[in-house]
Amino acid sequence: MICITLLSECQLNPEFTTQYDVGLTYARQFVRGVLERIEFQTDAYYNEASDKSVAMPTSNQVRWTMMNLGYVEIRGSMSLCKVTGVSGNISWLTSG
Repeated sequence: MICITLLSECQLNPEFTTQYDVGLTYARQFVRGVLERIEFQTDAYYNEASDKSVAMPTSNQVRWTMMNLGYVEIRGSMSLCKVTGVSGNISWLTSG
């Protein structure tokens, strides 16, 4: 189904999803040295959606169209590394 948001009549089907997610975190504190803490995180996910609802701009950027895409699969992963340290009286954090 398609609807334009400026019109009050919008008949979208409800979106149903199933999601699986798994993640790991490893952290270590240090007593001596420049490093105070190091942390690694990783996460993977899988998502299935039926009647996925999305908003898309039309040729006029003020008007958007809402529509159901149908069945979609979304897969992905994320990773993060945080390093915290001390150098003299200066504390710092690096992440990415």
